[in-house]
Amino acid sequence: MITAILIMASTVMCAQHVKIGNDPAIINSNALLELKSDSSGFLLPRLKLDSTTLSTPLKAHVSGMEAYNTNTAHDVSPGLYYNNGNKWVRINDNNTNTVIIDNTAMSNFANMTLGMPITTVSASSYTAADTDYVIVANGAANQTVTLPSAVGMKGKVYTVILLNSSITVTIATSRGEAIMFTKSSGVISTPTFKLTPSSQVGATVQSDGTRWILLNTAAQVSSY
Repeated sequence: MITAILIMASTVMCAQHVKIGNDPAIINSNALLELKSDSSGFLLPRLKLDSTTLSTPLKAHVSGMEAYNTNTAHDVSPGLYYNNGNKWVRINDNNTNTVIIDNTAMSNFANMTLGMPITTVSASSYTAADTDYVIVANGAANQTVTLPSAVGMKGKVYTVILLNSSITVTIATSRGEAIMFTKSSGVISTPTFKLTPSSQVGATVQSDGTRWILLNTAAQVSSY
């Protein structure tokens, strides 16, 4: 019995700092787990992610989780990702010609001009993607552009432009989240905002992490 107790106590003490690989007796006291090898690497779990906003195949988003994604779908591609508690974020591959902006790999900067990508839509309904910046509505009939949830997207900016002077574009939010703006009557909180040729033909909104804030609007050009 005494021997069993001593073995259990020794196991608990050793479990405070675990080392796998070369020189197992020399352990860094600051490390809970230490790996050492001159010929082998550390292989992260390989997952098939569906998108940056979905936790799957995990049951929920877990802040600090890291994995190697093997799938190409929606806004994810093969590479290292970590989870910030709200979504998956791609880790830069350290290529000096590539940088990750909002989970989008931007490369070949020598042949690029700096600017925001423009997405032109003609469908009656369009849901903005994480990788969208400027959305130009150019349909033949009234259109609705739905913003993703503002939660977990703090700082994200979208600009929606009405190009067809004969239609109305409704900017809507998912989950009934608010679009906040100020007018002469006070602060307005609404789940939708309309662009019409007779009033404003453009609007820029930014997420504060819980809702969308209307930064500015653009009126139709009266003369040139």
